[in-house]
Amino acid sequence: MRHEWASLVTTPTHAAFQDALAFTRSLGDFHLQTYGVSHEPEVFTIDLNAGTSSLAGATAGALVLCSDGVWDNWTYEDVADWILDPERVATLEKDADAQVKLTTAFMDQNIVFALANFGSSADNMTAIVCYLDKM
Repeated sequence: MRHEWASLVTTPTHAAFQDALAFTRSLGDFHLQTYGVSHEPEVFTIDLNAGTSSLAGATAGALVLCSDGVWDNWTYEDVADWILDPERVATLEKDADAQVKLTTAFMDQNIVFALANFGSSADNMTAIVCYLDKM
Protein backbone atom coordinates (compact mmCIF):
# COMPACT_ATOMS: atom_id res chain seq x y z
CA MET A 1 0.00 0.00 0.00
CA ARG A 2 2.64 2.52 1.05
CA HIS A 3 5.16 1.42 -1.60
CA GLU A 4 8.10 1.81 0.76
CA TRP A 5 10.60 -0.60 2.25
CA ALA A 6 10.51 -1.33 5.95
CA SER A 7 13.17 0.42 8.00
CA LEU A 8 15.47 -2.13 9.56
CA VAL A 9 18.00 -1.94 12.35
CA THR A 10 20.81 -4.46 11.92
CA THR A 11 24.04 -5.39 13.65
CA PRO A 12 27.32 -4.95 11.76
CA THR A 13 28.68 -7.98 9.90
CA HIS A 14 31.37 -8.50 12.57
CA ALA A 15 28.86 -8.65 15.48
CA ALA A 16 28.87 -11.70 17.75
CA PHE A 17 25.11 -11.97 17.31
CA GLN A 18 23.71 -11.31 13.86
CA ASP A 19 20.41 -9.55 14.39
CA ALA A 20 17.95 -7.51 12.37
CA LEU A 21 14.60 -6.11 13.39
CA ALA A 22 11.99 -3.92 11.81
CA PHE A 23 12.67 -0.51 13.30
CA THR A 24 9.26 -0.35 14.96
CA ARG A 25 10.20 -3.40 17.04
CA SER A 26 13.82 -2.49 17.74
CA LEU A 27 13.60 0.05 20.56
CA GLY A 28 15.31 -1.34 23.63
CA ASP A 29 16.36 -4.57 21.90
CA PHE A 30 19.05 -6.27 23.98
CA HIS A 31 21.57 -7.03 21.22
CA LEU A 32 21.07 -3.81 19.29
CA GLN A 33 21.63 -1.59 22.35
CA THR A 34 25.32 -2.19 21.81
CA TYR A 35 25.05 -0.45 18.45
CA GLY A 36 23.16 2.63 19.57
CA VAL A 37 19.51 1.54 19.58
CA SER A 38 18.00 3.13 22.65
CA HIS A 39 14.81 3.12 24.66
CA GLU A 40 15.59 6.67 25.82
CA PRO A 41 12.89 8.99 24.46
CA GLU A 42 13.44 12.24 22.64
CA VAL A 43 11.11 14.74 24.26
CA PHE A 44 9.88 17.97 22.72
CA THR A 45 6.99 20.36 23.15
CA ILE A 46 4.49 21.51 20.56
CA ASP A 47 2.26 24.51 21.31
CA LEU A 48 -1.14 23.47 19.98
CA ASN A 49 -2.49 26.95 20.59
CA ALA A 50 0.05 28.53 18.22
CA GLY A 51 -1.71 27.26 15.09
CA THR A 52 -5.23 27.50 13.87
CA SER A 53 -7.60 24.67 13.14
CA SER A 54 -10.34 24.39 10.57
CA LEU A 55 -11.97 21.63 12.61
CA ALA A 56 -15.29 21.97 14.34
CA GLY A 57 -15.48 22.73 18.04
CA ALA A 58 -12.46 22.75 20.29
CA THR A 59 -10.51 19.94 18.60
CA ALA A 60 -6.92 20.93 17.82
CA GLY A 61 -5.99 17.66 16.16
CA ALA A 62 -5.20 14.11 17.07
CA LEU A 63 -2.25 11.97 18.07
CA VAL A 64 -2.42 8.61 16.31
CA LEU A 65 0.01 5.84 17.28
CA CYS A 66 -0.22 2.63 15.27
CA SER A 67 1.63 -0.59 14.68
CA ASP A 68 2.78 -1.67 11.23
CA GLY A 69 -0.41 -3.68 10.79
CA VAL A 70 -2.13 -0.32 10.37
CA TRP A 71 0.60 1.62 8.55
CA ASP A 72 0.84 -1.18 5.99
CA ASN A 73 -2.66 -0.22 4.85
CA TRP A 74 -2.90 3.56 5.17
CA THR A 75 -0.91 6.60 4.13
CA TYR A 76 -0.38 9.25 6.80
CA GLU A 77 -2.62 11.63 4.86
CA ASP A 78 -5.44 9.09 4.62
CA VAL A 79 -5.30 8.43 8.37
CA ALA A 80 -5.40 12.17 9.09
CA ASP A 81 -8.33 12.64 6.70
CA TRP A 82 -10.25 9.74 8.29
CA ILE A 83 -9.53 10.61 11.94
CA LEU A 84 -10.06 14.35 11.50
CA ASP A 85 -13.11 14.15 9.26
CA PRO A 86 -15.28 17.08 10.43
CA GLU A 87 -18.40 14.90 10.76
CA ARG A 88 -16.54 12.41 12.94
CA VAL A 89 -14.94 15.16 15.03
CA ALA A 90 -18.35 16.75 15.59
CA THR A 91 -19.54 13.57 17.33
CA LEU A 92 -16.88 14.03 20.02
CA GLU A 93 -18.86 16.85 21.64
CA LYS A 94 -22.19 14.97 21.52
CA ASP A 95 -21.20 11.50 22.74
CA ALA A 96 -19.00 10.70 25.73
CA ASP A 97 -18.04 7.37 24.14
CA ALA A 98 -17.33 8.83 20.69
CA GLN A 99 -13.55 8.50 20.90
CA VAL A 100 -13.81 4.77 21.61
CA LYS A 101 -16.41 4.34 18.85
CA LEU A 102 -14.30 6.27 16.34
CA THR A 103 -11.17 4.29 17.14
CA THR A 104 -13.11 1.03 16.85
CA ALA A 105 -14.54 2.13 13.49
CA PHE A 106 -11.01 3.06 12.35
CA MET A 107 -9.78 -0.43 13.26
CA ASP A 108 -12.79 -2.01 11.53
CA GLN A 109 -11.87 -0.10 8.36
CA ASN A 110 -8.27 -1.26 8.75
CA ILE A 111 -9.46 -4.89 8.76
CA VAL A 112 -11.26 -4.27 5.45
CA PHE A 113 -8.07 -2.79 3.95
CA ALA A 114 -5.84 -5.53 5.41
CA LEU A 115 -7.98 -8.32 3.98
CA ALA A 116 -8.03 -6.61 0.57
CA ASN A 117 -4.27 -5.96 0.62
CA PHE A 118 -2.94 -9.11 2.28
CA GLY A 119 -5.74 -11.66 2.57
CA SER A 120 -5.40 -13.93 5.56
CA SER A 121 -1.70 -13.06 6.01
CA ALA A 122 -2.37 -9.53 7.28
CA ASP A 123 -0.16 -8.32 10.14
CA ASN A 124 -1.37 -7.59 13.66
CA MET A 125 -2.84 -4.15 14.27
CA THR A 126 -2.88 -1.77 17.17
CA ALA A 127 -3.93 1.87 17.28
CA ILE A 128 -4.17 4.54 19.93
CA VAL A 129 -6.12 7.62 18.92
CA CYS A 130 -6.02 10.62 21.21
CA TYR A 131 -8.03 13.66 20.16
CA LEU A 132 -6.46 16.88 21.37
CA ASP A 133 -8.41 19.87 22.61
CA LYS A 134 -7.49 23.51 22.26
CA MET A 135 -6.84 25.20 25.57
